[in-house]
Amino acid sequence: MFSLNGPVYRILSIFSRYLLLNILFLISCIFIVTIPPATAGLFAMTRKYSNQEEPPLCRTFWHEFKRTSFRAGPFIYCLHQSF
Repeated sequence: MFSLNGPVYRILSIFSRYLLLNILFLISCIFIVTIPPATAGLFAMTRKYSNQEEPPLCRTFWHEFKRTSFRAGPFIYCLHQSF
């Protein structure tokens, strides 16, 4: 009745993918300082999904998260020292 290429499976697959992506985003935003890298990871994943790519969800999100947080590290350190 339900095939893997059917519309119901595709819609549920897309819904579950974005649901997991939002859960990863919320978990990584627990500390206020990590909101910019988490947003960069979220945007990178949605850009890949809009280009019809199927990257691994967790690995790609955390890769972008780490890459962005290392760039913003000195800036965040300066903010902490100024207050």
